[in-house]
Amino acid sequence: AGDSVKAIEYASRAAERATAMQAHEEASRHYLRACAALPLGTAGDPQRGSLLLGLGHAQNSAGASPLALATFAQAADCARRLGDAALLADSALGFADTQWRLGIEGSTAVALIREALGQASLSHAHAHTRSALLSALCQALLFTNQPDEAETAFREAVAIARQLDDPLALFRALCAILPGRWYPDRLALRIAAAREAVELARHVDHPTCAS
Repeated sequence: AGDSVKAIEYASRAAERATAMQAHEEASRHYLRACAALPLGTAGDPQRGSLLLGLGHAQNSAGASPLALATFAQAADCARRLGDAALLADSALGFADTQWRLGIEGSTAVALIREALGQASLSHAHAHTRSALLSALCQALLFTNQPDEAETAFREAVAIARQLDDPLALFRALCAILPGRWYPDRLALRIAAAREAVELARHVDHPTCAS
């Protein structure tokens, strides 16, 4: 009926409901409808950034990971236009997770994560985001054949997670180094990290740890 505000609201709510039901392909379609209903000239609009994040996660979960990479890149561009460090961090994390699932070379993810880290505050309020970004950076660096830099990011991510006293953040940080199977000189480090992650999983009731 020409009411873009209501169209975006209804499509967004439908996408969120579909996501909650793990109907990711349906969620993707609703997010695309919401994005299409945005007025022209909203490339740097906060609402567009939020919708793009939702779309990217839905596409990645639905197996359309190449599309998700492009969507997260658009979200990052929106964040730059807005000067929104939080949106840039979320876009970088989404892009890195998608790249990781595809198992492709990680230099683009490395650059995006470092850009986000350059804007992230070192304050305690943003420590969770910094730990998550460093964990993602570790994985991306492993996929660019930079094991020394990956270990540095890993150790910093783990140290921050320990300071936060957040078992889930620590679990994710510990798991970041595990994909480096082709670096046998770091086998002892990976085994130690895996053992601690398993112990955390035994005591933390969270689906991420359980899986």
